Amino acid sequence: MFADKIPKWLESEAKNADIIISTRIRLARNFDSIPFPNWAPHKSLRKVIRLALKARSDSTMLKEFDYFNINSISNINRKILVERHLVSPAFLNLDHGRGVFIEKNEESSVMLNEEDHLRIQTICGGLALTTALIRIRKLEEEFNSIIRFSYSKKYGYLTSCPTNVGTGMRISLFCHLPALTLTERLGGLFNDMLPAGMAVRGFFGEGSDLSGTIFQISNQITLGFTENEILDRLRFIARKVVYREKQAREQLFKNQRILIEDKIFRALGIIQGARHLPMFEFYSLLSALKLGKAVGLIQKISTPMLNKLIVTCQPMHIQRLHSKKMSRQDIDIYRARLVRKELNLKRIN
Repeated sequence: MFADKIPKWLESEAKNADIIISTRIRLARNFDSIPFPNWAPHKSLRKVIRLALKARSDSTMLKEFDYFNINSISNINRKILVERHLVSPAFLNLDHGRGVFIEKNEESSVMLNEEDHLRIQTICGGLALTTALIRIRKLEEEFNSIIRFSYSKKYGYLTSCPTNVGTGMRISLFCHLPALTLTERLGGLFNDMLPAGMAVRGFFGEGSDLSGTIFQISNQITLGFTENEILDRLRFIARKVVYREKQAREQLFKNQRILIEDKIFRALGIIQGARHLPMFEFYSLLSALKLGKAVGLIQKISTPMLNKLIVTCQPMHIQRLHSKKMSRQDIDIYRARLVRKELNLKRIN
């Protein structure tokens, strides 16, 4: 399941896609007159799934989605869905009826009976806020055409968690910020996010730490703002992030060019020679290669290929590719081999 494919959103070579890797928009929606999932009896949860499947059968757009009953797929395939950002980690821990629609190219997915009846999301490569909004509105309409959503004229869309009430919209920017990390300017940037109502999380999203160079930036507030106002805030933040990262890169190459070139080519050498590659170390090396690609020092490796490795080098993907349960050490060994193979690098003996 999915492990040997690259999601479409990782293929982007759009302007500044080396900094803003992807844009994700997620909507929380509930069907009117059906209790929220945490309170709903099993017959109500089954009704949600029936209604969602009816919307799929009546829709041209949703027919491009596959449906999976989460309870009927293997544990490793469930975790692969998390690694590919198609479902949330919390979704796997639920013990009630749940399912997920996944578009064949993986740009969009819909979780059924997570925290809300519907968690609709779409992911586009690069900074693509308008494109993502248009697409997710179309998906929302496909479901709203068969049943009314729970909505208050005073508060907006009603959701299980009060922080999602209002638009129910969360926008996340998946950002690669190596220069800001190396120049120790991330703290200043992140401090600017707080007054703007933004949250910054690590690579793995909510609950992950801020080590490394890949981060998720998203809005915290959905109540009291329109969708377009939230979009404008994220667009402003994105421009600030791109400007500051580019500024930091210029400073690095002006003041420490030899050291930065050494870091990039040393990463390439380690990947060529490594027999054992733990995940955190790999992401650090991958970040250096992505920086080298962005500034023109690395020519023969494409940005989509480097992005693909962000997903395919995760533990469950490696286990799935080898069709067996593996120890952490075995995974790290196979990761080293996989990276060399994908990047077409000859091993240094």
